[in-house]
Amino acid sequence: MRCPQLALPQAGSTRFWDLWGLFNLQHGGLAHGVSLPAMLAQLPKLAGLFLVVCFGSCMDVAAIQSDMPTPLDFNRELMTVGGCCAKRLVVGCWRV
Repeated sequence: MRCPQLALPQAGSTRFWDLWGLFNLQHGGLAHGVSLPAMLAQLPKLAGLFLVVCFGSCMDVAAIQSDMPTPLDFNRELMTVGGCCAKRLVVGCWRV
């Protein structure tokens, strides 16, 4: 039985470095490959996304801490979550 909400995998390469070709940064970086007005228009959305992700990460750590018999180092746990998110962002795959 097929689930209509799921997309079928696309044919072709699944290597993560092929994704970089989609960013159109080969000839001159941000100055020539990206529309700066369009990029600046995304800044409010980026700030909102940052706040939502930070709040969600705090709630995740708080939920884990509530089940632990000993207190967690909240700042260290948030640094771990932030480091993992940054690594995923660098390779171009935000969602797991």
